[in-house]
Amino acid sequence: MNKLWVIITLVIAALGLSTLIVVGGDMVKGYDPKANAGSGADVGTPWQIDPVPEGRTRVAGLVLGLPGQPQAGDGTLADVLRLWPDKTQVAVVASPAEVGALEAFVDPAMLGFVGGKLVLSLQMDPLRIAEFKRRAAKVDFMESTTRKFTLSADDLAAARSAPVIAAAFVPQARLDADTVIGRFGQPAQRLPGAGGSEHLLYPDQGVDVVLSPKGRDLIQYVAPARFNELRAPLVAAQAASAAAASSSSPAALSGASPAAR
Repeated sequence: MNKLWVIITLVIAALGLSTLIVVGGDMVKGYDPKANAGSGADVGTPWQIDPVPEGRTRVAGLVLGLPGQPQAGDGTLADVLRLWPDKTQVAVVASPAEVGALEAFVDPAMLGFVGGKLVLSLQMDPLRIAEFKRRAAKVDFMESTTRKFTLSADDLAAARSAPVIAAAFVPQARLDADTVIGRFGQPAQRLPGAGGSEHLLYPDQGVDVVLSPKGRDLIQYVAPARFNELRAPLVAAQAASAAAASSSSPAALSGASPAAR
């Protein structure tokens, strides 16, 4: 499975939340688009996305980096802890068959005037992640067999330089397509997702907004340069669904097209 898609799936499992109604709000006063924000009050709104050179963007006051291509100014766990010092938990999220992903959970997180929960994906060597799991301060069960391994104090200090490479925000407010388009503009593409959800894709901004009939709306952010890592699994799933529907059609089951008959 696509590595980024695995991380996003773990994020969704980790959040597992119902949400409520969209609130408005403009960029918070004092937001500086030239640097990672210096305080939790300066992170902008969920739709405040600033382009950064090398195919990156700044979201929630943090520059989303490119895995394996560190750049000066990329957001790190240290920046996250500075922005939300009392609201951040850092843990490895993993299913039994996987090494897992290092995540920073901010709860609650205020992006402008919009409250919600924020999960930030951090890049870390798999061997270090395995060590973090082994030395975890505590282990919690999440959905199904997924577990959250909270980092020990020593490992938390060691992970402060880990780059932020993706983000996911679940607003307390319930989203709808009109609200999303009003904030982000017309999507470049709309694709169906699991469980009747819909993905509104904004590749130039590195944004995928997931609207769910079950109330688990989600805004996913990555550097635009790696957006296809988010889109490719959706396109593949759509193609597989179309192929399955075609193979189960009456014409396919009869072994001949209507024209041939």
